[in-house]
Amino acid sequence: MIIALLYRTGSKICHFNEEHCLIIGEEFLTPTKIYVRSLLKVLQSGKVKALAHITGGGLIENIPRVLPDGTGVRLDAASWEIPPVFGWIAAAGGVSEMEMLRTFNCGIGVVLIVNPNDIADVQKLITEEDAKVIGQVEKLSSTGDPRVYVENFVPEMERIMRPFVDSVVAAKEPPRKRVGVLISGSGTNLQSLIDATMDRSQGIGAEIVIVISNKAGVQGIERATRANIPTKVIPHTAYGSRLEFDMAVHAALEEARVDIVCLAGFMRVLTGEFVRLWRGRLINIHPALLPLFKGTHAHRQALQAGVRVTGCTAHFVEEDIDAGAILAQEAVQIEIDDTEETLQERVKLVEHKVFPKALKLVATEQVHLDENGKIVWKH
Repeated sequence: MIIALLYRTGSKICHFNEEHCLIIGEEFLTPTKIYVRSLLKVLQSGKVKALAHITGGGLIENIPRVLPDGTGVRLDAASWEIPPVFGWIAAAGGVSEMEMLRTFNCGIGVVLIVNPNDIADVQKLITEEDAKVIGQVEKLSSTGDPRVYVENFVPEMERIMRPFVDSVVAAKEPPRKRVGVLISGSGTNLQSLIDATMDRSQGIGAEIVIVISNKAGVQGIERATRANIPTKVIPHTAYGSRLEFDMAVHAALEEARVDIVCLAGFMRVLTGEFVRLWRGRLINIHPALLPLFKGTHAHRQALQAGVRVTGCTAHFVEEDIDAGAILAQEAVQIEIDDTEETLQERVKLVEHKVFPKALKLVATEQVHLDENGKIVWKH
């Protein structure tokens, strides 16, 4: 199993051993600990009724071998510290609770069965090991009851698995697409893309490698900086034409080796030359259910039209404004007392879900744009 996990994850360094940071082979080839000397005094005391060395077969197969018929044990996984290596094994291998318990010792080398009245004396006699009370022996109510029941095992495993989830997901997924985000303001949609791409469990298939703004000092740049994403300010006012500005943005995207461009509140109309360079890799979020209410002031248009439902649309960008093929949409009910401002805030919340969804579709190649501007879905 371990060899298969090493091939799957490509791991070499033993990140779950922070004290020594061993090569993984050194960690797993550490010899099995022999407890004869450290337990000799307590065994000679006559206070131990049974002993189970937890080796192959784990907790649920080794302990019953020393129990009288009709009895079982109830253990509490919160009463001992499960070593991080088992969190890595479970996360990397997708190993189930039952498989972990019947394969590994999960941090318990030896189990001693003693009279409850002798616990304190037994612990005093064990001076070379960290002896803990981890459970009790119980009579089984029926022959079908499990002979080893472990409470709190799932939450304790989830806790020690959590540090390894991102690296395991990263090892299993294909290389992520490199994304450049163009902004002009506060960057709330940018933040939704940052959150989604940094959460590897969402499987967006992309990472943001640069954020470009045409305005200095905007909040979106601060958001990217906090997320350790490279930023660049390219003021459109520094260029003599729209095309010159667009080509400067294009050069910055090329330098960052960007695969996909997201327009997240980018308040510039792009030239046809730029759009053609990025066609099929350029996506935008619009605050209306296209093809309705194209262009600016979409919320005002919706209110003036008297419609009862609006929403947002993520779409590919074409040379004509808001005319590209639709990737994803979601509706928002218009309330009787809505203003442009209140409607905008509610639509924004939906945009923050739709834009990452659209990026995932493109980044994971579930969709692509054909030569006629139509979306082709991967089956």
